[in-house]
Amino acid sequence: MKFSLLLSSAALLAVASGQAIVSITSPLTGTKLKAGTDAMITWVNPTVKTISQIMLAKGPSTALQPIKPIGENIDTAAGKFVWKIPYEIENGEYSFELGTSPDLAFAGPVIIEGGVGGTLAPSNATVSSPAVPSTGNAAASPAPGAATAPSSHSVPPSASTPNAKAPAAGSSPTGSDAVQLASGKYLAAAAAAAIVASQFF
Repeated sequence: MKFSLLLSSAALLAVASGQAIVSITSPLTGTKLKAGTDAMITWVNPTVKTISQIMLAKGPSTALQPIKPIGENIDTAAGKFVWKIPYEIENGEYSFELGTSPDLAFAGPVIIEGGVGGTLAPSNATVSSPAVPSTGNAAASPAPGAATAPSSHSVPPSASTPNAKAPAAGSSPTGSDAVQLASGKYLAAAAAAAIVASQFF
């Protein structure tokens, strides 16, 4: 309650010293926001066409410390501004300052949770390790369509010994067959000569 009164006093002080450029409708005081999600600031009754900047601030409403600008030159006719809360943010209470002094409007304070406080957000992506080539002795398969080199131990077709085949009918004898045939003819001729000679004697 005391904090809300301080915030209201700060808002009244801003109005007294300047002009409230918009009337904030959200986020409400004490709203809890989570790092990595969207924070939506909405307003009505704008008195300017453009909000020069929206500053993220931290600390009590009586002594807000600017952290960083999160938006610039926002068209008030849109009635809202969306800010992606970074994972790197520290958990705590924050406020939003809209505009520049003396023409300001304030949203918050809000409570931001789930931040990792200045470190990079953990990634959900899975990094796959490169495949390690096998050191085994398995022979690599040849690519489709690639010519296969003949083995050094393979026997060329010309070196193979075909099965012996009997000479075809009517073919001339060769080798030992020819010798046997000639001997037979010689003996037949000698026998015929002996028969003829016996008829004369």
